[in-house]
Amino acid sequence: MKKLYIIGVLVILINVQKLKAQLPLNNPNFSTITFDDFNSWGTSSSNWCTEYGCYSSTNSGLEYNDPTVGNNILFQSSGSTTYVTLKAEHLTTPVVYNGKSYNYKGAVLFSAIGTFKYGYFEIKARLPQFVNGSWPAFWLQSSDCSSNYYNEIDIMENGGYTSGMGHLVAFNMWREDPSVPCDTTLQSPFSGTGLTNSGVPESADLTDWHRYGVFWEPNKVTYFFDDAIIAQVTDASYIPQHPMYTIINHAIDNWVNPGGFFPNPSPLPAYFDIDYYKLSQLNTDCSVNYAVCSFNNSTFDYRVKKSISIAGGSCSSTINLTDNASFFATDYILLDVGTTINANSSGAFTAYTTNCPQ
Repeated sequence: MKKLYIIGVLVILINVQKLKAQLPLNNPNFSTITFDDFNSWGTSSSNWCTEYGCYSSTNSGLEYNDPTVGNNILFQSSGSTTYVTLKAEHLTTPVVYNGKSYNYKGAVLFSAIGTFKYGYFEIKARLPQFVNGSWPAFWLQSSDCSSNYYNEIDIMENGGYTSGMGHLVAFNMWREDPSVPCDTTLQSPFSGTGLTNSGVPESADLTDWHRYGVFWEPNKVTYFFDDAIIAQVTDASYIPQHPMYTIINHAIDNWVNPGGFFPNPSPLPAYFDIDYYKLSQLNTDCSVNYAVCSFNNSTFDYRVKKSISIAGGSCSSTINLTDNASFFATDYILLDVGTTINANSSGAFTAYTTNCPQ
């Protein structure tokens, strides 16, 4: 029997109905850092501010973001599902804020618990019917002008000319142009896929509930739609290496369309519903070379290791697909002589190499 070294990603699936059991939700290598199921503002208020940066009700859009919960931030329920709604609307009487008049109102949830570096970020949401100018989005952002950097990971956007093309979800990454002084309005765009919904099924009804997520690692960023990988960015020069804030917002804008796009107020208001938000991060023990003689799923140390070796020598080990075993290591994963992967039933086996997320 030959040794099997894994230096990339290996996934063996038999009859798996939900890949979310493997990567990354419900995976024993991850710990949940934040989970908000938006039951009420009383339980969500410790996680979010209702202004950008927790101090401003505008973000260079056409809308004033009403920070008062109950106006454009609505906590609702339908059956057993509780969710928060971010409402975007046209105003017959403009709002004046900081000396500027706004004909639209929107809403934002901005991370009140600070920034996080690396991890899996996900929401379950349903988008409004297409409305010119409606801009629901889920994104990560960091900026430090003293160090001259600006980073942004747009996990999901459905606005501007993107949604105007029918049924497209945009996902994108941005970095500060190093040739100009730090200014978050001067960005050099990079996109692994372009402003597109590549990988999102054309049959998907985006007004129904779907999961939008991103797995941010030191060496790559992977986009998910309903647990399926739809895009990946691996160019190291664009991978953020600074902690980032989480932002969920519903804006009104027209800046992205070079052809003179303008909002259409007649179908407004529009509603962006979010069932939950979840942030998970990998557990790490990256300096350890971990050797296991006989694999036991209940006692295996599911943390990112320097290397993982299973069986070998006089050892023998069986990994059942029903174990849903998922191995993470920085250098390699070795299934040595004496290792058997038993396709006994529905389940999965995953071996995944990554840079240590420190």
